Amino acid sequence: MDILFLLNIVALCIPLLFCLFLLKTERRDIHCEVLADDATCNGDGMSWAGSRPNNEDDVSTLLDKIKKASNAEVKSIKWRRSFILATVLVYIVVVLGMLYGESSESFGGELSFPDARNVYILLTLFFVAIFFTYHYYSCHVYNIPREHIRNSINMIEDKMRI
Repeated sequence: MDILFLLNIVALCIPLLFCLFLLKTERRDIHCEVLADDATCNGDGMSWAGSRPNNEDDVSTLLDKIKKASNAEVKSIKWRRSFILATVLVYIVVVLGMLYGESSESFGGELSFPDARNVYILLTLFFVAIFFTYHYYSCHVYNIPREHIRNSINMIEDKMRI
């Protein structure tokens, strides 16, 4: 094995390791493990922590919790999800390319490892496409019901003052 081959293998492993780190971080954020002892977390996800209703809450507090919960999608970390999904998809393509590529001869020949530069280009393209799709839906689709919720809450608050 030559040094360039080994460097290529190391370069191919870097996105996988980063993806594992992001998966751990995403899991922590979804389950609010960092704030598990904090009363505001209540075991919910970090982007909607403190929004769980309690019987003791007054109407104003409940309305604040509804506002907080309605912002959960906006507060989610889209770039992290995009990178995780892009990495999974790229390495599926890489494995399929290795198994069914020209030099593999349907499992009979040697497996050909792709050049890390090509994998990074594909990863970037997948990431950008997925990230902007998430961002589009966040801004143009999920923003509409969030605004309806906010307007409804404002109307309720106005009617409570009368």
